[in-house]
Amino acid sequence: MLIIEKDVPGAGASGTPVGLVNPAAGRKANLSWEAERCYAAVEQNLQKVQDGGGKPFFFRSGLLRPALDDASLTNFRKAYERGDWPAGWCRWMDPGEVSRANPFLIETGGGLCITVGLTVCVPAFLRAWSAYLAERGIPCLTRQDYTLIREGNHWKIRTGKQGSVQAGSVIFAGGHTVIRSPYWRDIPIHPVKGQISEYTAETDLSGWKMPIAASGYFARAGSNRFVAGGTYEHEFTDERSDARGQGTLEKKVGAVMPSLLSQSALTGQWAGVRASTPNRLPILGPHASEPNLHLFSGLGSKGLLYAAFTAGLLADFLSGSGRLPEEVNIDRLKKL
Repeated sequence: MLIIEKDVPGAGASGTPVGLVNPAAGRKANLSWEAERCYAAVEQNLQKVQDGGGKPFFFRSGLLRPALDDASLTNFRKAYERGDWPAGWCRWMDPGEVSRANPFLIETGGGLCITVGLTVCVPAFLRAWSAYLAERGIPCLTRQDYTLIREGNHWKIRTGKQGSVQAGSVIFAGGHTVIRSPYWRDIPIHPVKGQISEYTAETDLSGWKMPIAASGYFARAGSNRFVAGGTYEHEFTDERSDARGQGTLEKKVGAVMPSLLSQSALTGQWAGVRASTPNRLPILGPHASEPNLHLFSGLGSKGLLYAAFTAGLLADFLSGSGRLPEEVNIDRLKKL
């Protein structure tokens, strides 16, 4: 097995500075597709790589969904009471407990605590993951231009620096950029730009106990640093961070934690482009006419949550030991 990367791991949307594993995103805090199996897969994978040594890069932080207005209070109370949560996954916090969990928040009506939420330093995870794979004989060739040439039922991959390699099967896993390939240009992947702002506060943030998912998401990234995200830009001409995105995120921080914004300074920006799909679920499976060519894309804004589980689905499919669920199977596109 060989990984060929046109840049470096995490150069695109997967390299967000801080990522959250939230199995109940959205306005109504509904459980995500295959939430239990996705969560189990990502937690196991993160722990496996972290056990390999080095500085910890993920934390079982939990996740707070504060009720900032009447609509979110109604939605989150309904979510808490609907009864479909796996055991131990959530609990209700009264306004006082929410305030103690984050003293910078505006007044709330309480909040939903997703107790299984995870916080991940994504760049550190990707570095550790690459090293973990390399130690097990799966190298990653970085900064590689390549040409894909079909030879019968096999493929020749001609790289700019390493010469040529032959592969029995090739998987495209390039996020939104896969539609630039002539093999996948008809796949309905919609690029959505997302930006994150990084702030340094004048005060100690140790009283901030867990990340927040409200009008955006907000996570502590150190004793006096935090990040705010994200934007969902469907129309854009530049993939880099910009003033417009920063302004949007500043308004989000000001609406949720105005006292913290007033004593914080912007110290960094980041931008990436997600790969969204019509049903907001990944697209997995073989090319309609090219043998041994497969797609793994469309993870949208839930890459951390979906990646490990869906990668396992595709691996089982390729080995002949499993089938791809209809919701993520590339064959579903024939019905569009």
